[in-house]
Amino acid sequence: MKIVMIGAGIAALEAAEAIRSRCQDAEIHLFSREKILPYRRPALTRMISQATTDEQFFLHPETYYREKRMQLHLGIEAASINRQHKTVFLSDGSSTGYDKLLIATGGRCFIPPIQGTELPQVITIREKDQLDTLHEYIKNGTKNIAVIGGGLLGLEIADNLSKLDMNVTVLEACPAILPRQLDEEGAAILAKQMNASHKVKTHYGVFISHIYGKDKVEGIQTQNEQNISCELVIICAGLKCNIEIAAAAGIDAGRAIIVNEHMQTSDPDIYAAGDCASFNNCCYGLWQPAKEQGNVAGANIAGEPLEFNHNMYGARLNAFGTRLFSVGDIGQNDGEYQKVCSKDDLKNVYKKMFFKNRVLVGGIMLGDVALAPKLEKAVAEGYTLEQCDSAGLICR
Repeated sequence: MKIVMIGAGIAALEAAEAIRSRCQDAEIHLFSREKILPYRRPALTRMISQATTDEQFFLHPETYYREKRMQLHLGIEAASINRQHKTVFLSDGSSTGYDKLLIATGGRCFIPPIQGTELPQVITIREKDQLDTLHEYIKNGTKNIAVIGGGLLGLEIADNLSKLDMNVTVLEACPAILPRQLDEEGAAILAKQMNASHKVKTHYGVFISHIYGKDKVEGIQTQNEQNISCELVIICAGLKCNIEIAAAAGIDAGRAIIVNEHMQTSDPDIYAAGDCASFNNCCYGLWQPAKEQGNVAGANIAGEPLEFNHNMYGARLNAFGTRLFSVGDIGQNDGEYQKVCSKDDLKNVYKKMFFKNRVLVGGIMLGDVALAPKLEKAVAEGYTLEQCDSAGLICR
């Protein structure tokens, strides 16, 4: 059986490993548009300011792929799929047939329709070569940087830039800090931490009019006519799923490629996993579900009917000298909540759990996230107030 994978991120790698563990004779090909070995994409943010070893960055050394008999094709992009003839056409002019195909094309940063985004100093940070571009600009004297998007990724990028002594301005359309991860009280505590970093200025409730500059970025003008002077703009405005190759082949897709619990698309011989896939109208855009989906896809390709389960995945932030973990419903839906809160103002520690009918539905941990795995499990399993107390999640 010949298996072709479009993409070589964590979803594709997990699928390849799942297949190889079940089927020693399978012929596995992975095609990556990037020219370097598959790597840990979440590491890119901290690599803005920190050196990382190859062992920490790359998923596996080159020898691993030879030992596992996985044929890794770097710098070759899939151009189109002919489903009738089970053929993938490639960017180098060649083509390859398949018995089963996995689409793991991931996603890219959404670029809002703002005038000026075509300027060369407007970048995103989602791939290694984009990180290299950022470092090159900094090396050549860039000092003032604007970050469009004050979500989790935008804040982590801003924090790491400040560690390089950059002057950073964060511009966010939402009126409050991380409204999907923090309540009002928690947001105030995080804002206090952020304000202690004098290298980072944050503006919430701000809409961009345009990025200005003739041949290079000179600044940003907001819709209320505020001018933000900068030499570089980093956009962190959400995820856009890479569905084009699937949609062009007639595979069912909306915002992402639609899959069932086996990670199977509308074509029974084609699977999708990771940031490009949508299961039960949910596209996660997170490392852990991409890894789990890849494993499920690989098992099914190899003939084992494994199912992907919709799990509760928490959001994390490590920036501005603090850590945040948030999961589930944190009081944003209709109905009455019972809230259990503890905080230490001196240590900037804040914890709050949200119950409905005495069942845990969500929680926030700020400053101390040691019990985050327990909290995630408790929300996923719907612990009662008494079970949370027994698990040590209720602070006395």
